[in-house]
Amino acid sequence: WYQRRVREAVVSTQSTGSSGINAEYGRKEEYNSHAGLAMLFDQADGKLTPTMAKIVIEATNNTQHIDELIKEIKVDWEDWDVKDGADDDQITFNNFYKGFMAPYFGCYRCEDSQIALRCLDMDSDGQIDWFEFKHSWSGWQGVS
Repeated sequence: WYQRRVREAVVSTQSTGSSGINAEYGRKEEYNSHAGLAMLFDQADGKLTPTMAKIVIEATNNTQHIDELIKEIKVDWEDWDVKDGADDDQITFNNFYKGFMAPYFGCYRCEDSQIALRCLDMDSDGQIDWFEFKHSWSGWQGVS
């Protein structure tokens, strides 16, 4: 039962697209969460344990709600993306702070803010791109 339900969850996730590269299907996937790792294990023909299957099922149930939130965030993202003069799916640290972090962090130059920005900047290019943000945010939500 678990194997069948997990396969349904994996197929559902594949059709919605996620965040890592899965060369076989030419799509991006997220492999940093428990659910992402379990799905990777399943795709590599591993035998999922009942605990792994439960994690995938729970994550899949949350995916639709998270996808709607991500769509809402993407609208704000687009507004902030062009503020540096380029529509390139990248936001400068300063603009990302103003657009998304200011209500929650005391100041742009504070150590906590700078650490958070560097954590989001996975390729260390001094900007946060949509993939980095979506990948990180989805990981925090415990979904793939």
